[in-house]
Amino acid sequence: MSATFYVGAYWGARREDVEPCARRLQDFLEDLGCNIGIWNGGEPDSAGLSVHCGGYTAVPGILNNCVIHLPGMSAESEALYEVGVARSLMAAVVECWEPDWATWTSHELREALPFQTGEVIVGWMTYLSSSLLRRESRLPALPNVEEVGDGVLITLGDDAAAVSADDVLALRRSLGGAVASEDV
Repeated sequence: MSATFYVGAYWGARREDVEPCARRLQDFLEDLGCNIGIWNGGEPDSAGLSVHCGGYTAVPGILNNCVIHLPGMSAESEALYEVGVARSLMAAVVECWEPDWATWTSHELREALPFQTGEVIVGWMTYLSSSLLRRESRLPALPNVEEVGDGVLITLGDDAAAVSADDVLALRRSLGGAVASEDV
């Protein structure tokens, strides 16, 4: 196992008002953005939220994001996985963060399908912003496409657990040239 590292900055007692502290934080975060994580600590139905926003560094691989770590499918969490509730959650994420793309997928599906850096991750639900869709291209005829925010939300059926790697791969192929992946 390789060693892990961190950067820490420490200083002794220094009285400062809130405004100068906020200004320091704002100045620091303007290049790097802000990363916030929340976890409910629940077992086995653990859920969490992590957000990295405000970043605009030219360092490859640093993307702004909002990731909701959902509890596993169980009797306690089944309502969350109902298609109407899931659509509402996706719409809320899209309306709030205005992402280029968003996905509702399982870790297993993501790991089962190879993808390139900068490629949209397709899942049970996939949101594509209008800025990500190529202007000259049209989406293929898909049964479950609806407008959300300034883009479209594509849903592969009513059951997240029933979506297979083949389903996701077929959707990714059918999107083909409709997505401007170099803009991600």
